[in-house]
Amino acid sequence: MNPKLVMRTLAVLFVVVALGAVALVPATPVSAGVELGFDVRFTGVITTVGGEGVAWVIGGQTLATDANTHVLLTVSPAQPGLWADVAAKRQADGSLLAKQITVRPEQVRLRGIISGKPSTEGAVGEWVVAGVKVNVTADTKVNKRSGPTDVGNWAEVVMTEDGGVLTALLIMGIHTQDMVELSGEIQSFTDDNWVVSGVKLDIDADTLISGKPAAGLIGHAAAELQEDGSLLAKGLRVAWIDKNALLPMVDFTGVIEKMPAAGLKGEWTVDGKTVVVMPNARLNQEKGLAVVGATVNVIGWDAYDKVIASQITVISSPQSGGAYTRVVGLVEALPEGGVVGAWIIAGQKVEVTAQTELQLPAGQTPAVGWVARVEGVKRSSDNVVVAAYLFARPGAPGPAITVTPPPFPTRPPRP
Repeated sequence: MNPKLVMRTLAVLFVVVALGAVALVPATPVSAGVELGFDVRFTGVITTVGGEGVAWVIGGQTLATDANTHVLLTVSPAQPGLWADVAAKRQADGSLLAKQITVRPEQVRLRGIISGKPSTEGAVGEWVVAGVKVNVTADTKVNKRSGPTDVGNWAEVVMTEDGGVLTALLIMGIHTQDMVELSGEIQSFTDDNWVVSGVKLDIDADTLISGKPAAGLIGHAAAELQEDGSLLAKGLRVAWIDKNALLPMVDFTGVIEKMPAAGLKGEWTVDGKTVVVMPNARLNQEKGLAVVGATVNVIGWDAYDKVIASQITVISSPQSGGAYTRVVGLVEALPEGGVVGAWIIAGQKVEVTAQTELQLPAGQTPAVGWVARVEGVKRSSDNVVVAAYLFARPGAPGPAITVTPPPFPTRPPRP
């Protein structure tokens, strides 16, 4: 089988399994008498509001209801154009019977770097975030508590979309991210691109696609901004979960025999088995670092001849471990003659190794004064952060932080 097709299929299966656990919990608490069993769960745009003798149509899916269907209104009244989370049972004829419908506002979300904004009072007008034009009005709320919203900084934008025009409801400054993220309505899709709430996302042979797209369903994308201002999707996921498609679970202990050349994402070999480690796999490195020769416990799902890892715990290792730590701030010192070695970032000593996953501007050499973000493990023996991931670029850092969350997971799952 084509390796790219295998990885794409594995990514599809991984996301379905990872979201399956979420699907087993109702989106909003309901009374004890409500039955919540379902076969399918999805999020989509409402085109027809159901009623007496009228079926709901959400995300292109026709949904029958009965006396046990529970409709939750987080915004009222329910009307076309709003979004809804649906849990449904398949009937003998293949139709869907809604068990729970949660109606909520349209919330297109975009995370990316701000490359343009008006200089007018209140910055009302056209902003450009991740290459996407966003209309900012006097009613748009701008929140700078988590970071500045100036050109060159990252922001999360909550928007509505009408006829391809995106209007911001809220703009929040955020820390630098490793990828642009977008959630919205799937409006069209081909082998070359998807359009999600008016935003075009290009697709290439390496794009990982999870689920079958359909107009009106909600899609989630991780993308890279290209030099020409376009967005190249690295991952696309459809908000659709089929509970009956879950894979058999795997739990085993073995020695790491092989790892990716850089970073922790990718294919590992553990006790002769190929283990696929996706970005949102949880890694517990309290007892030691995940390196070749370490003994680990792997929990995941069996897919073809590979294991998709959801959780890896280091049991013993040649290198001492510690707690997950994230550091954001200015680069204060660098190793001589390259990037591998000791860095000082926001006063914290950081060890960059040959296995650290680096994201640096093409053709540029890191310099003192750059802003950097590091995720890794702080060794308990010397308080040095061993970097698993490092992002650095020229620019303002926003508030410097060092985060040490509870011992597990050592790297939180990414959405």
